[in-house]
Amino acid sequence: MESSFPTSESAVSPANRGTIAEIESLLDRVVQLADGDLALAKFQTELLGSVVSGLGVRRGAIWPADHRPGEPPAASIDAVSTAEFFQSEPVFLAGGLNSHAGHELLLRRVILGRKPIAALAGLRDSESDHVLNPTRSTLLLAPIVSPDSPPDAVIEVLLGDAESPATRAALLELLTAFADAARVYFDRQRLAALRQRDARREEWDRFIGKLHATLDPESVAFTASNEGREIVRCDRISVVSERRGRSRLLATSGQSTLDPRSPVVVAIEELATAVAAGGEPVWYPSPPETLPPEIESLSGVLCELTNARRILIWPLRHELTATDRLQAEGNDSGSDRAAAQRQDSRSSDATGAILFEHWTAFEAEPQSVEPYATLVRHTALALANCRRHESLPFFSVVSWIGSWQLRRNLSRIRVGAIALLCALALLWLIPAELTVSGKGTLQPEVRRDLFARTDGVVASIEAEHETHCRTDDVLLRLSRSQLDLEQTRVAGELRTARRRLAGLEAARLQSDPQTAADREKSNQNTAEEEELRETVAGLERQSRLLEEQADELIVRAPIDGDVLTWDVRETLASRPVQRGQLLLTVGDLTGPWILEVDIPDEAIGHVLAAQTQSNTPLPVAFMLATDPGTTYTGELERLAMSAEPDRVAGQRVRAIVRIPELPAHLRRPGAVVIPRVHCGKFPVGYVWFHTAWENAQKYLLF
Repeated sequence: MESSFPTSESAVSPANRGTIAEIESLLDRVVQLADGDLALAKFQTELLGSVVSGLGVRRGAIWPADHRPGEPPAASIDAVSTAEFFQSEPVFLAGGLNSHAGHELLLRRVILGRKPIAALAGLRDSESDHVLNPTRSTLLLAPIVSPDSPPDAVIEVLLGDAESPATRAALLELLTAFADAARVYFDRQRLAALRQRDARREEWDRFIGKLHATLDPESVAFTASNEGREIVRCDRISVVSERRGRSRLLATSGQSTLDPRSPVVVAIEELATAVAAGGEPVWYPSPPETLPPEIESLSGVLCELTNARRILIWPLRHELTATDRLQAEGNDSGSDRAAAQRQDSRSSDATGAILFEHWTAFEAEPQSVEPYATLVRHTALALANCRRHESLPFFSVVSWIGSWQLRRNLSRIRVGAIALLCALALLWLIPAELTVSGKGTLQPEVRRDLFARTDGVVASIEAEHETHCRTDDVLLRLSRSQLDLEQTRVAGELRTARRRLAGLEAARLQSDPQTAADREKSNQNTAEEEELRETVAGLERQSRLLEEQADELIVRAPIDGDVLTWDVRETLASRPVQRGQLLLTVGDLTGPWILEVDIPDEAIGHVLAAQTQSNTPLPVAFMLATDPGTTYTGELERLAMSAEPDRVAGQRVRAIVRIPELPAHLRRPGAVVIPRVHCGKFPVGYVWFHTAWENAQKYLLF
């Protein structure tokens, strides 16, 4: 970055300044940029460019309000570095005063005063005697400030040393106008930051509410490890709690079950135990010789097992609840205070740890540990509440009484069991039709999609939506300027070559060489004639190839039918298209119609089994979305051999259903259809609950 300390050589004549229209245009441009989504550095660069152009100066800079002494400006134009300037340029200094400090004092004065300043050459501060303007020219400074907010930045430009006071005042007012126009951008940035902070606070509120909504330790740990991972922006969180003198991994992100003999689980528990004994949070890796050898060794083993780049291990401590604190503060006697101190000492003992793992590249030092500390604090409090709940008197007795009440209702349970057995018997004995549902559309069987055979621009549209066309009718015409230019060039060269060839042929027929020179010239004409014949042949081949390419620019109808594409002119008129791009769809609406059905892959097994057992096509009942009160029937004609992915429904299998002739007003291409494929008779219980049974086989019994 560069500093804004310029020399007087950067002064620009008033003739180079923009006119009123140009300045208004630049101000409008700054307003548009302020309403856009540019990054801060890009916006400041564009803003400074507009300021320099409007004021007719060459050098300028934008200083952020939180600028520190010695730091470069946020944006600058045509400025030399501070060190090079003070070594090469004589300045108005006395007694070796610090010119850097003077300029910083000038910036502070503008920021604190919230008003623009015109600093004349050699301007000094009356109190500190610092040179506020160490240059030979006038500096104009204007803050970018909102009425209810501190300044965001300062715009600084250099004027020539021969500017009149009226000119300086006018330019300072113009600079202030640019600063006011740029203020909108910083207001929007500040509003976006406030919204982001509010969203972050709401995210924390939801997480803390969910964390304290249960008194089950496993549920608390599961919430902290899975929900907390998004809160603190890390890749995995593991919660380790001490139970009966042994650390146990309660939950880890993305894992529903844990194998206590897994090397990763053992490594996490051992590392958590070691860090909890120390009582202080640990970052790994850390600078050499800052970690105990045992913790460094265990951390290295865990990173090798999980491929983590960086881990944070934070001990879990019991925290006093609000009631405990009030009781401790209300105790007046010495014995009560001692008891409270002992309770507070016990509450600070580590009872586990939370491990935060980062698997991607991470900065050397974390920017803020506050999110980690907040998550650890609330998790420790929630786990402490769970332990307090489990330690209530007669907790096990109350649990046993609940089971005894269950035994008292044993007779009711027997009646319910008999009723359940009868219901199961009925579900097994009553037959019902097993159907497989899917999603489908109504389409004409004869339908073709037309694609662009080459790149070009749509020059003319010969067919609109619902236009009836015959085979080879022209539907679209594309154009390509380069092809037209090449055709013109080849045609011109071909005409020239043919005329030249005709002239040589006529000259050869009329010539009667008598001398050696005539014969030599005749031979040259003959050679040139042969060369022209080859040239003409090559140009003719080029012309044919160009004609073939030109023919590819014409989109013709492949079948007799109607154009199904909606709003062709609005979609394609004068639009550039690429080779392979879908342009139109033509379908024969007078021919047979079919259903294109997507069957979920998990249900296709029933369809395949029914096909194997049946010698006739499977019946398909369907209902049109445009006619929901009527059920139609068709036959499953063809089933795809492979499944295809679908973003919404997962894997699906495409099927074609042959249907009878429908009324004309219902035959609309792409109409939504609700189909049901009949797969035979099965017990009604299986028909109703086969999905649940299949899920149990896949996820519980497998």
